[in-house]
Amino acid sequence: MRGSGNGSQMVWKGITVKHPDRIIFPDMGLTRMEIMAYYDAIADVMIPHLMGRAITLKRWTEDIGGPMFYQKYWESQPIRIDNAHQLLQWVAQGTLEFHVPLGCLDRPHQHDWAVLDLDPPQDCLWSKVAEAAYAVALLWEKLAVPFVLKTSGGKGVHFYIPIEPQDHRSVVYWMKSLATLLAATFPESLTVERLKAQRGNRIYLDYLQNGSVRTMIGVYSMRATQAASVSTPVRLDELEYDPHHWTPARVLDRVAQVGDLFRIKTPRCRLGDVVERYNLLPI
Repeated sequence: MRGSGNGSQMVWKGITVKHPDRIIFPDMGLTRMEIMAYYDAIADVMIPHLMGRAITLKRWTEDIGGPMFYQKYWESQPIRIDNAHQLLQWVAQGTLEFHVPLGCLDRPHQHDWAVLDLDPPQDCLWSKVAEAAYAVALLWEKLAVPFVLKTSGGKGVHFYIPIEPQDHRSVVYWMKSLATLLAATFPESLTVERLKAQRGNRIYLDYLQNGSVRTMIGVYSMRATQAASVSTPVRLDELEYDPHHWTPARVLDRVAQVGDLFRIKTPRCRLGDVVERYNLLPI
């Protein structure tokens, strides 16, 4: 990886990278330049999922154990990332995580994705998360609801349903209906209880992530975990691997083999019609 510089900074692909050899992930030994290289290599499949949306950045000034801050605006405007150069500029400035809303900049309250975030309790076995994901996928299949699945890069998984753009309040209502049905069907393992103290060991079905001001970790974004894990689209039969399996190197190898599994291959769903057809009204 060639660039010009004096050790404390270098210029690479026209971008100034300060402290390129600084280790950002101590356990993995990953440097800032290695992180730059990952985002450069993944940009072609990642950018389409960022384009036209107001991106929230999580930036670290040192390594992942050091200070962190969020950034939503640049020069009083929402942050947009529409090409690889913009992506890499932010990575060079310490951005590790890219968080993405469910609506586009021109119509932020009209969501074209509905999501269900499976949020397990602390110390939950990954096998329990995988079992819950299989149950959710079975419901989507029975209802003929298309979906793509990705790891959070942390301890959970995210189901994304491509929908015809709808007001965020309707999407929350519909996803509450579906989450409530799931929790009633599997009461010992799933819950829609918002208070952590009342969830017990059950996995929380977070449908409120569909709210207007919420964002989700972007697909192919790294996470600030000890394993340097990546939020990765997966097939159901790949749930045998926990989220920390998906490191930057493994993700790049996999994309080279199978392409972008997050790319929509079905018509967008009319989610309200599904809820009404089966009379799935929230409690």
